[in-house]
Amino acid sequence: MTQHDAGTFGAPSDQFGDPGAFETPRTSVLAILALVCALFICLPVAPIGVLLGILALVTMAGKSHLRGRGMAIAAIVIGLVVSAIWAFVVWIAVLYGVPAAKFVAEGPTAAMQALTGDDVAEFKASFRGAGATAGDEVAQQFMDEVTRRYGIFSLARLDQSAQSAGGQQGSPAVELPYVLEFAGGKSIPADVELIFADQQTGAMVLKLGWIRINDEKNGDLRYPPLPETPKGPNDPASTSGGGAADQKP
Repeated sequence: MTQHDAGTFGAPSDQFGDPGAFETPRTSVLAILALVCALFICLPVAPIGVLLGILALVTMAGKSHLRGRGMAIAAIVIGLVVSAIWAFVVWIAVLYGVPAAKFVAEGPTAAMQALTGDDVAEFKASFRGAGATAGDEVAQQFMDEVTRRYGIFSLARLDQSAQSAGGQQGSPAVELPYVLEFAGGKSIPADVELIFADQQTGAMVLKLGWIRINDEKNGDLRYPPLPETPKGPNDPASTSGGGAADQKP
């Protein structure tokens, strides 16, 4: 056999060694689907794009007629980045969102439950600012007056029917309406300031700023009480600031 003959028969042999040598080049459908899924910036589509990208690379191995390897790699990279971003968002939601939602749902419950045990320290611990630093006698006066008027506290629930006063834009605190329920079926409306974060540091706080029980019959009760307004010589005598009936802020 001549060298010419050997070359003639060698070429077809090499071609038959590649299963895709005679097939029309085309782009892998899996690679296309992987990139499409990865480009959707939402869960769980992005992780699916990663899986499809890996599967596309596996199926294209050894098949030269299949194109789209770069597309599959891009899908894997984009999908991983998007998935990492969403994992961070979910982590933040669990770390901050869940406690904040629970805080809103419970409102002043923990503070008001301290009235049952007559625990002044526990009552003041639910507040931040003036409510936490007020004198024990001021807190005790508020607690005694609430118990005298309404009896034993049962629970506090968010008043969905009342209009929320909200809060100032950019403020880490918000004023929300609640209904305080007492033994015997008494339901008393109240407004409560919820402080979510420290104004300066931004650290999570989840404390009460103040609570105002709205009692049209006997007068409102507010803790901590508003500071007394200085009176001039011709003004009526100033009202008592012991934490019982107060003007609304």
